[in-house]
Amino acid sequence: MSDSLLEILTADADAYTWIAATTGAENAASYQLPTEESVMPIGGFNGGDPSPTLAQFQSYVAHGQIHFYIASTSGPGGTGGVRPGG
Repeated sequence: MSDSLLEILTADADAYTWIAATTGAENAASYQLPTEESVMPIGGFNGGDPSPTLAQFQSYVAHGQIHFYIASTSGPGGTGGVRPGG
């Protein structure tokens, strides 16, 4: 992870429940470990872990609990990127 991405993700981290949400626990861990901040995994290692419903996720974003959504860099159509959550 680049220093600039680390800085972006951790800016105002205390204001959020999760600094980011991303697909899969393994992907989330790759952001959570270097930032030492909470990252919401959506779908677990194989899609089997509990995930919020769309309505729950939208509520988290609307209430400012998620700072960014990190698009997957793999899989069909995935080009990656960090997008503001709210």
